[in-house]
Amino acid sequence: MKKVVIHAGFHKTGTTAIQHALHASTQALKAAGYTYPIVDQGTSQSGSVLALAGRGWGSQARGGRVIPKRVWTKLARQVLSGQENVVLSSEFFSELDDAQLREVQRAFVGLECQIVFTMRAFDKLFPSTYQQTLKNGSSYSYEAWLERTVKDYFAEQKTGFWKRNRHAQVITRWQQIFGSENVTIITADESNPGLLFARFGEFLRLPVGTLKPVADSGLNRSLLLDEIHLLRTINKSVPKSRSWNAYMTFIRKGTFEQLTASPTGKVAATARLRTPKPFAKKIEQIAALEMTELKALDLRVLGDIRDLEVGTAPVGPNAELTEISIDKVAAVIAGYDFGLLKLISPRSMLKNWLPYFENRLPAAVYKPISAIARKLL
Repeated sequence: MKKVVIHAGFHKTGTTAIQHALHASTQALKAAGYTYPIVDQGTSQSGSVLALAGRGWGSQARGGRVIPKRVWTKLARQVLSGQENVVLSSEFFSELDDAQLREVQRAFVGLECQIVFTMRAFDKLFPSTYQQTLKNGSSYSYEAWLERTVKDYFAEQKTGFWKRNRHAQVITRWQQIFGSENVTIITADESNPGLLFARFGEFLRLPVGTLKPVADSGLNRSLLLDEIHLLRTINKSVPKSRSWNAYMTFIRKGTFEQLTASPTGKVAATARLRTPKPFAKKIEQIAALEMTELKALDLRVLGDIRDLEVGTAPVGPNAELTEISIDKVAAVIAGYDFGLLKLISPRSMLKNWLPYFENRLPAAVYKPISAIARKLL
C-alpha cells in the first residue's frame, strides 16, 4: 500500500532544518521510494496546510492574505498521483482542528498514513518562540512575553502558543483520527543535534547518513541580545500602515534572516537570551505537568523520552541594552538580498510603480492602463 508520511510539527523543534534536509535529499528520497512534493516556493508544504486551515502568512491586520483552498487541493491531488510514497512536512499541521484533521484523513483515504512529530526539551521552546514573535513584528520584551504566556497556561487561555504547544493534547487528537499505532514522536538530543536527522532518517528507513543538516542554508540561528534589542526598536518604529508583505520582504527576510544566516562565533553567555530564574521555575512546573500527560499516552518513541526534560535553556537575567555596535548595524544594512524583491506581491508592485509611469507615458497610453490597474487594486 502506498504510504504518506506527515511530519506534523512541532514548532521550534528543528522542523525547518528537517525540511531543508528533505528538500536537499530529493534524489536520495526517490531512490528509497519517496517523493517530497513542493507546490509553491519554499522547502515545506506549509503554504498548503495554511490554505487548508483558512489562513495565510503574516498579520491579516497588516494586509496578510488568506491562502486560497485550491493550494491544499493541489497538494492533495499531487500526493495521490504517482506510485511513490510521499513525505510531507509542516509544523502548521499541528495547529489543525478536528474538522481539518478529518479533511486530511479523507484526502488520503486508501493510503497508509504515518504521522511523526519532532520534539525537544520543553524549556527551549520559550526563547525560540519569543524570537519568532519578534520576527513577526512584535516589540514585547522577553520578560513581558513570558509573563503573559505563563499566565495564559494556568488560566487555560487558548492562545496560539498553547494551542500548538500542549503537545499531549495535540498528539491525542491525531491518535484518535489516525490510530495510536500510526503516530510516532522523535526526540531531539540538545547535546547532539545530528541525532534528530539520524532518527528521522531511521524512521523513513533511509540509508544511514542520507538525511543531514544543509550547510549554508540560512537556518535561523538564535538572535543575540543586541540583535533582539535592535529588532524590537525597529518594530516599535515601523508604521502601522506598513503592509505585512513589505515588513516580511524588507525587515524579516531582507535583513534579519540574512543576519542570522551567519554564525555568531564565540560570545559570552550574557550576550545570549536567557530565561529569568522566576520564569524558569514556572516553566519547569508546566513541563512536569505536560510530561505527565505525555507519558500517559500510548506513544511510539524514536529516541529517548528523557531528551524532553527541562534544563537545557540558559537561565539568568538579561541586561537592558541601550546601544549596539556600529559594525552590527552595518552588517544588517549590508546583508540585504535584492533577490528577495520577488516576494513582493504583484498587487503591491503595481500600486507602487503605477505613479512612476504617469509622466513617462503619453496620456492616451497611461490613462487606460491606469484605469484597468486601479480596478485590479
